[in-house]
Amino acid sequence: MSVMRLVIILIILIGLGFLGLQITADTLDDEKIAVALDEVTKTAIEKGEFVSPEGVTFVESKDCEGTQWIKQQSCSLNGKPMDGTDGSCGPGKEIWILDPTHSDFKPSIGDGKCEPQERECSVECPKPCEGDTWIDTGKCVRKEYDTSGNMIETVLDGTEGKCGEGITQLNLDTNAPDYKPAVGTGSCPTSKGGYCNVPCPKPEPPKCNNYTGWVENTGLGCVVAENSQIKVSCGQKGKKMFYNIATNPKECPELVKWEDCTADPCPVDCEGSWSAWSAPKSDEPCGVQPYKERTFTISKQAAHGGNACDYPHGDTQRINSGTPKPCCEQTGDWAMVGSCLVDGTAKYTQTYKENKPGGCPSSAKAKFMPCCYQKLDWADTTGCSSVGRKTQKQTTAGNCPESVKTRQVDCPYVGPWIPIGGCTPQGKQYYRRDVVNSGATTSKTEDCCYTSAWTAWGACQSNGRQTATRSVTSACTGADSVSSKEQTCCYEGNEWRNITCNPNNSTVQRKTLVNCSKPYAERTISSGCNYQKCSVQTWKHGGWHDWTWTIRDSLPNVSSTGSRHDEISSYAKYGSCKATAYEHANYGGWAYTLQEGRHNVPGWVNDRISSIKIEHLPYNL
Repeated sequence: MSVMRLVIILIILIGLGFLGLQITADTLDDEKIAVALDEVTKTAIEKGEFVSPEGVTFVESKDCEGTQWIKQQSCSLNGKPMDGTDGSCGPGKEIWILDPTHSDFKPSIGDGKCEPQERECSVECPKPCEGDTWIDTGKCVRKEYDTSGNMIETVLDGTEGKCGEGITQLNLDTNAPDYKPAVGTGSCPTSKGGYCNVPCPKPEPPKCNNYTGWVENTGLGCVVAENSQIKVSCGQKGKKMFYNIATNPKECPELVKWEDCTADPCPVDCEGSWSAWSAPKSDEPCGVQPYKERTFTISKQAAHGGNACDYPHGDTQRINSGTPKPCCEQTGDWAMVGSCLVDGTAKYTQTYKENKPGGCPSSAKAKFMPCCYQKLDWADTTGCSSVGRKTQKQTTAGNCPESVKTRQVDCPYVGPWIPIGGCTPQGKQYYRRDVVNSGATTSKTEDCCYTSAWTAWGACQSNGRQTATRSVTSACTGADSVSSKEQTCCYEGNEWRNITCNPNNSTVQRKTLVNCSKPYAERTISSGCNYQKCSVQTWKHGGWHDWTWTIRDSLPNVSSTGSRHDEISSYAKYGSCKATAYEHANYGGWAYTLQEGRHNVPGWVNDRISSIKIEHLPYNL
């Protein structure tokens, strides 16, 4: 057997040993502990290298089972759940597991697994709504802006001064057939402006209808002059353009205007520097890494888009400087205080120095550590050996070496008596024995049983036995003390003896043969032997109850006795004969053989006997 296999079996035995302790403590005699059978243990059992302990039954490893699945992870892409936004939508994967709280869930056994399922899924990507059916709100307004940018809104109702061209609001019809709602985070503008015209009661001059007000042309910015596209330098003055959008621009007196502007100030870069490194310092008297530090100071802040400094004002940097000073300086000279306790531990202390109050924990000042406790209650663990030595063991605890747990001591060894030769014809046996560390004797003489050879067998006696003898001494007991023995032999006699009595009162005789294999000499004489007939007694009910009658010869019709036929439920038969009951009179129908002794008839015979035949048989005298 390989070393590896021995190690595996040892691991199995240790584990099952602990399991056996639990079985003994926690289970009844008729309970079993089911243990998952791993491949190593299974192979060891098949090869006969390991037998499971009593109370443990092995079960095969098995995957978990169940019918109810639950979602563990929503639809995800590369392990990240998708939220339906751009880049987080489309086909993905969901993770499903068997519901461990469901009533039909069965957990895995041994090396069995409980694998999750990966299922296809999809999250719709964002898509704007669709539709081009708009509902007019029926409100037509005119918006006019003054040169200050103030808007004047006039509702056109067809009266004087409130008529002409305007703007109406249209709302998207979400109930129209061509409408499709937005998907996910897709946009859906639901209103827009449109052109409208309310007739005037009498002709009026057209009016400017602008709906934006003055809007700065931010794309052009501050330029050196009107109608120029050259931008001014930083901090310089120039012109910027504003425009107005109208439904009837030809009626508007001014759609473009220019105003003075000043370009953004020129950028100013930040300026700053680091101080020199400080002397080494520490925030605590001990236990903290010493450090040096420096501070960054900004002398000019960045402005107007200038480059910022790499560090904020007052920022500090630290670097380690030296090694931390220990709060607790320990010498490690642990020494036992007092004696070793019965649990194998003792209190130990060491020399220490605290560099701050409470710098040393209590465990650095004193602690209980293993020691060697010896009870000195030496007890024998072996008998005395043939060299006069024995092993003793004492109670120990803690970290005692093996050398103090046991010891070898002298002991008186007296070996067993060894016979020298055999028993002499005078009935004496001589012995010797080994003796160490004892004054016991080393030799002795005892009476013994001496027997001679057996004589030849004597003549065969009338009892078929013959005898042989031998000489024995007085120390012989049991079978050895027997001085004579017998065995069977064939004895032939001349006298005749009665053997069998026949129904006709004749007698069968034989000559005596004892332990002989030859046939007997036999004759039949007519002298009467007074043959005793057998008897059959019947009862009406089972258990031998109610009326009864007895017959000694065949009865073709039970009714002829005065009893009622077909009413026999129990009987008793005694003597040498064969008795048969029949269903019909004169021994017809089915037959049932009556047994010796008292019996109840079986169910199929009960109350159905109409005739009984008796055949008398010879019997031995």
